[in-house]
Amino acid sequence: MPALIMVTISPQGEITLETQGLTGPSCRDVSRQLETALGLVTRDTPTTAFYVGEWEETRLQEKG
Repeated sequence: MPALIMVTISPQGEITLETQGLTGPSCRDVSRQLETALGLVTRDTPTTAFYVGEWEETRLQEKG
């Protein structure tokens, strides 16, 4: 799946960005320029995909 940024604008003007097709912190790298252009970030809620790479890396280090 290619990387995708879903942008939702509520009737109240609240903008939500959601990345798809990315794991780990790379989602923040992809969305950062768009966040900067849109203005102040009031909340950052990572999805499960954000923690995938971090968890796998930790698990590998524990076995090693």
